[in-house]
Amino acid sequence: MKDNNLKNLYIFRFDFLIKLLFSLLIIYFYSKYLNILTWGSDYAGYINLALALSEGEVSEYVSKRTLLSSYTTTTTEPVYTPVGFPLIILITKFIHDWNVLYIKFITPLICIGLFFVLIKMFTKKYEKIVIFVLMLNPFFIDQFRDITTEQIALFFLLSGIYFSRFKNIYFLISILIRPSYFVFVIIYLFFNYLKRRNTKEIIHLISSLFLIQLFFSFVFKINFFGLYSLTETGNTNFNLLLENLFNVDVTNVKLIIYEFGRLFTTISHPINTFVGITLILLLIFANNQYSYMSLGFLLFHIIWIHYDYVRLFLPLVVLVSVSFLLKIRTMNLLSSHKKLLVVFSFLFLIPYSLQINNQINSLNLQRGPYQDESQSLFNYIENNYEDGLFSFHSARVFTLFTKLDSYKISDKTIDDTIIICEFNKEQCKFPSKYKLVYENNLYKVFEP
Repeated sequence: MKDNNLKNLYIFRFDFLIKLLFSLLIIYFYSKYLNILTWGSDYAGYINLALALSEGEVSEYVSKRTLLSSYTTTTTEPVYTPVGFPLIILITKFIHDWNVLYIKFITPLICIGLFFVLIKMFTKKYEKIVIFVLMLNPFFIDQFRDITTEQIALFFLLSGIYFSRFKNIYFLISILIRPSYFVFVIIYLFFNYLKRRNTKEIIHLISSLFLIQLFFSFVFKINFFGLYSLTETGNTNFNLLLENLFNVDVTNVKLIIYEFGRLFTTISHPINTFVGITLILLLIFANNQYSYMSLGFLLFHIIWIHYDYVRLFLPLVVLVSVSFLLKIRTMNLLSSHKKLLVVFSFLFLIPYSLQINNQINSLNLQRGPYQDESQSLFNYIENNYEDGLFSFHSARVFTLFTKLDSYKISDKTIDDTIIICEFNKEQCKFPSKYKLVYENNLYKVFEP
């Protein structure tokens, strides 16, 4: 009995120390990104939809975004985002009161929460150490630049797996945040079905999603999974999904393999293709539900073509690691081999540290809405315009900070548009009917 108590105390101390160290590291890294926000506009889409939900003006917001999206030929930005994260932003309004930098703090908190769930999932010390190292992946840390949803969706996904009592609730939240995580959930539930021959979980999930869709369709006239349009064709990415199913793009497959490898090497090098192929073969060898969740997600993106695969693949850092650790557990490796695994995982810290250091050092070059020139621009707009139609390189962010209508600047300009362009870009060359009314070191404002 005494030995068991000592063992439990040792485990508790180890868990506490590794959680504390990880939390301190995340807080330290986040402090470097504290006042950084990029022009990447997804976060603006989430917050703008949350604002529309809070004001009961969802239909008006969607109609306006649909119209504004049709004004440009250079973007495939969503008309509106999936509803999951906007609902979380709305629910937590009492904490942040729409302060973007406070909303941004959700990302590191979720990152810490995700690590805590993973520590619960693994009992062996060497497993916890490996997870600790791999969770310091520079791509994870780099998400602190913006407000992203990959980590929060993964947190709910893994919570559903670990806290089985409320499994489907967690899974539903994960899918509402990132609809593509339906791939993870359905593969996981399929494996559970093979074990128990019980279809209740799958039926409950699909019927719940159907009811949620009905609710948002009738109450708000929107889809829970968002709307992504290609403005030149009027087509949607869902339609393209069906088209790509029977017309696989080989170039895209190569890119996916390369980016999958880069997720773990964190460098841009031809070796990433080899690493990606090796990891896929190892996942097949692992032969467990997490490996097939990872492979299924990769296959899904062969037909769901995107441009930012590394960000989309972030959950695979965790799921691939979980898959391999579970496989290693079944192989009955000697203690010496497990120690070797820990040493090998620590080798990742060298390139990881260098990459994180480079990311942090480059932050002073980061352009975004909190840059002095951007804030000066917003002040000018606020003081001189109560309404109007604007074009800007990051339309949704502009609307978030100014509350004015904006579409993404392109080679097509709608009449009466006030054009804001970056100082040295080709778009700053306009016909004589436009007059320059404001400029700073980064931006010029033209009125027709």
